Amino acid sequence: MPDAYTRHGWSDALDLIKQAIDCRNRAVHGAVEIGSVWRDYQTGGGEWVSVISLMGGEMYDEEDLLRDLALQQEATIAAVHLLYSLNQHGKEDEATT
Repeated sequence: MPDAYTRHGWSDALDLIKQAIDCRNRAVHGAVEIGSVWRDYQTGGGEWVSVISLMGGEMYDEEDLLRDLALQQEATIAAVHLLYSLNQHGKEDEATT
């Protein structure tokens, strides 16, 4: 594991965390639109069926959602490793003083 106090050593993890934050902000603050059509039942009645989803004016489908969720999970793991390393480094500093 890289030294927690070396930005270079954690640059990949920090970049991943930044990507996850940007992705989260886009999802939370972006406009989401769901396009639906009415589907009649043979027996009467019917239901609205989603046929397209847009986020920020661009198509956003299940694959996009799964990719973004995986990014959030990877970034969470990277953040935990970083925080653990900081905690361990702090314990080492306490032991030497």
